[in-house]
Amino acid sequence: MQKYEEAHKILKDIPLNLQTERVAVNEAFNRVLAEDLYTDFSFPDCQKSAVDGYALVMWDKNEYRIKGESVPGDLKSAKLQTGECIFVMTGGIVPDNADAVVRVEDVVEENGQIRLNRQPEKGVNINLAGEEFPEHALFAEHGRLLNDLAYPALCYSGKKDVKVYKKPKIGVFVTGDEILEPGNDYRKGHVFNTNRYILLSLLKYLPADIEYVGCFDDNEEEIAKVLEKSNE
Repeated sequence: MQKYEEAHKILKDIPLNLQTERVAVNEAFNRVLAEDLYTDFSFPDCQKSAVDGYALVMWDKNEYRIKGESVPGDLKSAKLQTGECIFVMTGGIVPDNADAVVRVEDVVEENGQIRLNRQPEKGVNINLAGEEFPEHALFAEHGRLLNDLAYPALCYSGKKDVKVYKKPKIGVFVTGDEILEPGNDYRKGHVFNTNRYILLSLLKYLPADIEYVGCFDDNEEEIAKVLEKSNE
């Protein structure tokens, strides 16, 4: 019988022939990328507000005249004059010449004006264009698992589909003359099939197709046949 280290080396030395396929984005979660992914535009593509508040051009007074509003998806971005402000919702476009966005909670609004308790720091609450990713930037590398960290970036990129590796097939079997399946009557000297359920539960988190082959006696010839059949 081969030692564990020898068997492990044999498995590691087997050349992998991983095939690829293109899948829709809604089927790409928990798959492994087979290509590098680059942005087609900057994230965000223009400067946007990080909060619900008022974009303004700062001056030496605490009162600002409200000129209008900007909501997410509205491509209009009014140019502000000194002493003017515009209401912006979270994700709304901030005028290019705005100095800051002050949160709604930090102002008093009345008679078409807002009054600040104090002047904000320049640039506060503004997400700059390209702040997350510039245009044509690499945002997910070949071999990356599209998990809960990488998958949102793929969705945000606007790509329709993506090249991934096909799921490998993993067969699981357990051996032992003493193995009992849960639900059967206990017999002295036997154990219940714990490995089957632990392994299958852990493997289900992998990007692979998992199949339970069965439970077999500790017979070398029988196990060899199972391995040979599984490779077909």
